[in-house]
Amino acid sequence: MECKYDVEPGDTHILARKKKYEKIERDVNDFNELYKYLQTRSETEVAEIVRRIRTNRDPTVVLRLIKDADLLLEASMAGYRGADASELRRLDADALRRSNLKVVARPWTVVAGDGVVSELVSAFFAVEQPFFGTFVDETCFLQDMRSGIVRGTKLCSPFLVNAICAYASVRVC
Repeated sequence: MECKYDVEPGDTHILARKKKYEKIERDVNDFNELYKYLQTRSETEVAEIVRRIRTNRDPTVVLRLIKDADLLLEASMAGYRGADASELRRLDADALRRSNLKVVARPWTVVAGDGVVSELVSAFFAVEQPFFGTFVDETCFLQDMRSGIVRGTKLCSPFLVNAICAYASVRVC
């Protein structure tokens, strides 16, 4: 009978136990942080977090995605810190008035208001989509987006809305 040890070559049993303890400690901290997000976020965000947990084997990947999204949101809002809130609302209202398509930004994205998102989605479908083929069916996408229900939609997701907005903001605007 062959003996098997949980020690990597060159490690001692004490060092192996220490590494294992440190990994368990990191995992516990990550699970506590993920739990805190579930406690403190809006119902829509919690539903998205749970969806990601269900489709991902590694909870640390989900935690990293949440942290990355927070960093992106913080970076996008950094440019607006000096701006007056009423001015931002006016700009968003102007964008909504100009846009051909009217959509609601939330629960799909939190990085911009309804006006900016409507203008970017309009620009994407008017300028980019016709030239590169129909990768996203406009009618079905808008129907799902206007429903405002993230869970169960098949042709719209927060990721897709943010990707369309990001693409349109770089390519069109």
